[in-house]
Amino acid sequence: MQDEPFKLIPSETFYNTLWAGQEIKNSGFWTVNAGSAEGMVIGGNFLTFNFMQGTPFAMRDDPTSPLIYILEDNGAESVYNVQNQLQLLILQPDFRNVRGILIGTFRRESNTTSDLLTKIIKTKEELRNVPVIANVDFGQTVPTVTLPIVGYMRIEAKDNSDEIFILKK
Repeated sequence: MQDEPFKLIPSETFYNTLWAGQEIKNSGFWTVNAGSAEGMVIGGNFLTFNFMQGTPFAMRDDPTSPLIYILEDNGAESVYNVQNQLQLLILQPDFRNVRGILIGTFRRESNTTSDLLTKIIKTKEELRNVPVIANVDFGQTVPTVTLPIVGYMRIEAKDNSDEIFILKK
């Protein structure tokens, strides 16, 4: 592993699934909430991550460490169910340690747009000061980056110039 932070950059194009033949132009990262954050990476699929809350599989060794949530959806959920899953995560005790959120690229059939996702995030008072970057190349689209669960990350969410770094700790 390299000692320097590793910067993630958005792909220029992506495919809706591994088997899809149509290349889609990527609009880049979406800044939903501006700000900076650093913390331990935990998360996964919205629904699966919610199922793990309160169990020994919730990926938490230190209940005081700052967190960066990484969340994605497999396309089977409607955007309104994503809103509900997000609210369930906000209600969990660990959420008080969340310093930032990354959301993976949504598959086209979810009908999730930047404007719609921004509207959902902005309705959550608990997210008002949490930097959120969406349309990141992880989850169910191709290409996808593998993110280090319980690794460390720094995010800088700023309009049109978001930066995401995987850190060596």
